[in-house]
Amino acid sequence: MLPLGWITAFSVILHDFQQADSFGETQDMQANLNPVITIDLLDSAPAVPPVTHLWQLVRDQVRVLHDSPPIQRAPRQHPLPLSWNQERLWQLERLQPATSVHTLVHSIRFVGTLNLAVLEQSLQDLVRRHDVLRTTIAMVHGQPTQVITPEMEVPLYVIDLQEQSASEQARVLAQQTQLAGEQVFDLAQGPLWRLVLVQLSERESVLLRSIHHLIFDGQSHSVFMRELGALYGAFARGEASPLLELPVQYADVAWTQRHWLQGAVLAEQMAYWQQQFGGDVEALVLPTLEGRTVAGTYRGASVRRVLPVAVSAGLNALSAAMGVSLFVTLLAGFNA
Repeated sequence: MLPLGWITAFSVILHDFQQADSFGETQDMQANLNPVITIDLLDSAPAVPPVTHLWQLVRDQVRVLHDSPPIQRAPRQHPLPLSWNQERLWQLERLQPATSVHTLVHSIRFVGTLNLAVLEQSLQDLVRRHDVLRTTIAMVHGQPTQVITPEMEVPLYVIDLQEQSASEQARVLAQQTQLAGEQVFDLAQGPLWRLVLVQLSERESVLLRSIHHLIFDGQSHSVFMRELGALYGAFARGEASPLLELPVQYADVAWTQRHWLQGAVLAEQMAYWQQQFGGDVEALVLPTLEGRTVAGTYRGASVRRVLPVAVSAGLNALSAAMGVSLFVTLLAGFNA
């Protein structure tokens, strides 16, 4: 069984709007920018064993998700709890404050004539649409809670390098990318994300987005790009937003999760994980250049793997049949 801590940022919203096909407007941005290239700096995919070996592994992990209740709107007049995953990250931040370990960085390259005013309007509408992008953390009666600011401005910092040489542009872009990765956020002070647009020429720009993992994850990036494309295309044509208002927000996910995962449900989860981690648990041994250190270095890298078409199709079919994400299936294979 899986704890619900993996649900982060826009995951529920992604599912709802994929069903409604509301994100099909991505073509608008591609038509205007010819094309949009998205670079995910943190993407990786481990190799997996044959699909047939995954069936039992996934089946044993998925049942609890089908028993979870529908997401309900949280009462906004009371302090809003963190999700289990948010609280885990918050606890880690307390152990090592003022760190950029949980800062996620994405680089989005625009090729074509970019309307800066429309881009800013689109980004600000994303802030308006998603409460989580206006969220900070505050202590209430000794417990961390979500604080959703009604209105929040997320400035777009612009660095104009159009008159600089190619080598200087590359140097500054690399420097800004590194600075984005080193960005430290104060969880009590928003916004918990930062935007820098590096203009290379009239037809090429790079948007660097650094954001705290407490309000964002890899799946959130897909939603971010789809909605940004829909909004940019509409606003560039002088139209209103084509996106439906969101039926639920991430705070509702956290509230539902907290009220469901208690009593008998929590006891069942605790019993399962105590059994899984009972006794002596061997440390995961991975091939590294250095031995383990007492203090974490947080140095790492991503490894990309391209799977054969047949294997990829089989993995997706298995994931759909079991009602889990492709990530869960791949993780089960990595654990096999």
